[in-house]
Amino acid sequence: MPAHFSPHHRPLGRLGDHRYKAYGLDGLIDKRLAQVSPRRAPVDEVIRRVDRHRSRHQGWNVKHYTARHKREGGSRRTTWVKNTL
Repeated sequence: MPAHFSPHHRPLGRLGDHRYKAYGLDGLIDKRLAQVSPRRAPVDEVIRRVDRHRSRHQGWNVKHYTARHKREGGSRRTTWVKNTL
């Protein structure tokens, strides 16, 4: 093992190895982290839902709130509501 690798070195794989050789440490940066998911909820919807929950539905559990959300035309899933509220 080369001296500049730590004992906890993890293999980079072929693509990572190529990027490291071509661009150095900058080649190993995960560029996917800079992209916003097209499925991400718009900020105004998040603010509206959180404000509505705090003002009208405080104390409701996620299941009841999600059922009301869907009846009112919302399209977000239970996991989104749970993680957001």
